[in-house]
Amino acid sequence: MNEIKFVLVGIVGLIIVAIFLWFTHMPNALEDKDMDIIIALSVGLLILYVDKRQERHLHTISIQQHKMINDIHSLIKEQMNLITELHSKSIEEKI
Repeated sequence: MNEIKFVLVGIVGLIIVAIFLWFTHMPNALEDKDMDIIIALSVGLLILYVDKRQERHLHTISIQQHKMINDIHSLIKEQMNLITELHSKSIEEKI
């Protein structure tokens, strides 16, 4: 949730700068450069936000995979125990 607040504060700041430049009627060259900076910063903030969401998504996927691997491991252990019991019983029957 912190990154959402960060992005919103950044967007509000960029809007304030854009409105300030609009009302002060800066020269066109300076205004073009500032608009390029504003666009670059907003794209950077968007990339940061998407990256954080993706990182969280990958973290939940890795946790789910870890749980699934643990379940598979316990099932394999149970099967191995069953196989060894059956093997020991078959050896006892032969004797």
